[in-house]
Amino acid sequence: MYSQLIYFLVALVLFTLQQPGAKPLFPPVATAVAAVAALLLYALICLYLLRRLRRSLGLTSQSVLTRRYQRTQTRLSILALGFVAIHTYVLNIKFYLQIIPGFEPKRPLSVASRTKTLNSKPSTGKPVGRVGAKSSPAKQKRAVHKSKAATGGTRGKTGSGQIY
Repeated sequence: MYSQLIYFLVALVLFTLQQPGAKPLFPPVATAVAAVAALLLYALICLYLLRRLRRSLGLTSQSVLTRRYQRTQTRLSILALGFVAIHTYVLNIKFYLQIIPGFEPKRPLSVASRTKTLNSKPSTGKPVGRVGAKSSPAKQKRAVHKSKAATGGTRGKTGSGQIY
């Protein structure tokens, strides 16, 4: 009953554990041809197995037919997981997917929280005034000095206050 959920979780784990490298394993054209060939191979295997099942429609009982269908579906699901693993680990398809908007690699939670802590200003308990068009130049200079002191000044090679 929960087999489809388990297959989905296994595919999700297979896909998320692999991290794309800095460069692809194969050239883009070879990867595209291999990916389409693997997809066509899977479609042909599905077609063959389901046609074989269709031929036995009128020849066998309902219980035998149900058992064969369940067995065929299980085999095709496991085979699909194998093809997901091939696309992910052998063809390194995630390298090409990260080019598409929305597929950028995500930072782990520990890195994201550490970056937020390093870039946030410490709380002093005092309200900080805004530096706007109505402020005098002296107030603006003090506000810039206070914000640099609160963030530790400029760090890194770029001088933008961010740590790389």
